[in-house]
Amino acid sequence: MNHTINWGTSCVNDTEAIYVTYNLAGKYDTITGQVFFPRNHSTQYINIYFVVYGDGKLLYTSPKMTPESLTQNIEFHVSGVQKLKIEFRGTNSGCVSNLTAQKAFPE
Repeated sequence: MNHTINWGTSCVNDTEAIYVTYNLAGKYDTITGQVFFPRNHSTQYINIYFVVYGDGKLLYTSPKMTPESLTQNIEFHVSGVQKLKIEFRGTNSGCVSNLTAQKAFPE
């Protein structure tokens, strides 16, 4: 799938995380996307989630997902955030796709 961040067991476990950072420069208001499992994923116990920090403050914690979980849409607010950090956690691999930062339309 295009525009996807994948993370796996070789990178992350229950107590450690891998992360990505973005310089938003205060230009965006919301971030949207989807979190899911790859089709070729094993059925072993899985528990994945991610947490989002804006300028060091917790902004969002995704739901914990298992193999039975359906793809979930995500959305969180980032108004005024300069630096965004997303930490991927869990006991197996997962994916986030179409992660998009948007500016709200003026009213």
